Amino acid sequence: MATVTNSGTFFDLALVESMNGGELVFTNGVLNTVTNKENQPYLAMFGGNADKSAWWGNNLFFKSQPNRQYSSLTEYTLNTTPLTSAGRRIIETAINSDLSFLKPSSVQVSILSDNVVSATVNGDFGQLIFNYQLRQTTNGDFYFLDFNDDFY
Repeated sequence: MATVTNSGTFFDLALVESMNGGELVFTNGVLNTVTNKENQPYLAMFGGNADKSAWWGNNLFFKSQPNRQYSSLTEYTLNTTPLTSAGRRIIETAINSDLSFLKPSSVQVSILSDNVVSATVNGDFGQLIFNYQLRQTTNGDFYFLDFNDDFY
């Protein structure tokens, strides 16, 4: 996370999860900023993936040091784990791992539908609630939007 110094105060641009990737927060056309840990949980869970290619800073800052490259488990786990009761526990474990440096007091994951997960995380950073919508990746011939000429 990049910080900018302004009269000795560190701040960052405010981010929010939009279920389609993170978005900057604007109020009346002005970028919002944060001065505490508000962005850290989000960046820790969604800042990179298992192959370490998603976070732009890996190639910029740690190209020759792969062991220092950042990789979040949460985003990867959400995209590779079935949404079952066992999968819910795996997702909770990934969130706890990504946020271990923040020492969350509780993590609770709920499966809201066949493609939406909700997580509530509490800690000294406050309460973080996020909903994550899984992307439909492959549909095959049995998905109604993907029928082709195979059934003649």
